[in-house]
Amino acid sequence: MEESEARRNSLGNGRKEEKKMRIKRRKAVLAWILALSMVLPMISSAIPSKATDVAVSSENNYDAMTIEQILSQDKSLTWVFAGDSITHNATWSGGMNSYSEWFEQYLYDIGRGDDSVVLTAWGGANTYDFQYKEDTPDGYGPKVDPGKGLENMITKYNPDVVFLKLGMNERYKTTANFVKTYNQILDGVYAEGAKNNKVPKIVVLSSTPLSDENIYDDMAHPEVDDAIRESVLRSRNEIEKIAKERNLLFCDLRTAF
Repeated sequence: MEESEARRNSLGNGRKEEKKMRIKRRKAVLAWILALSMVLPMISSAIPSKATDVAVSSENNYDAMTIEQILSQDKSLTWVFAGDSITHNATWSGGMNSYSEWFEQYLYDIGRGDDSVVLTAWGGANTYDFQYKEDTPDGYGPKVDPGKGLENMITKYNPDVVFLKLGMNERYKTTANFVKTYNQILDGVYAEGAKNNKVPKIVVLSSTPLSDENIYDDMAHPEVDDAIRESVLRSRNEIEKIAKERNLLFCDLRTAF
């Protein structure tokens, strides 16, 4: 009898934990939808960013257009989502759609089914993974495809719009190094776009907040999680500063969550 009661208690606790996870996943999905709603059809300002001095035709200057104007283009477009595991939708959504998938569905619903939505994000990505090794402040370089991160993750697709989501994996960088390499990514996207007589629209997304649970370490070392949370918040604040300095669209996922 005691064994049966223990089994029932165990099952009950398991169901409670499963319910908590379902609630978290629903909140995550709602947060992504809210975040997308911030930057999609109703953005009215079209202030050109500090992108490039290369003159391009107005029809290819997506940087000077609102999202609403871009969506009204009578031609197929390419939208690239680059970033980390949250963008990639690794394990964090419990099998639910990533926000690039929600976006692709949105495009289909408004009659833009011929547009291409490219997801290049991967788990653990940080700003160094978009650099040539010699261009990183400490020579560390990217972990994969050395020297081709920017090409493989963004520019080879000749995008019209880029959604860039980084900032979760920058704990071991100084603030100055993070800012420098983040700006190098933006400069690289614009430089490659200019080669194709195009100025892409770049939407920068902030890092997302971590839960109060110690998901990266055990309870014996809470200082590790605290350091990661501090790094993520720092990244979010620096990305917002960069967006303001360069007149980029900034999607604050921290507020959305």
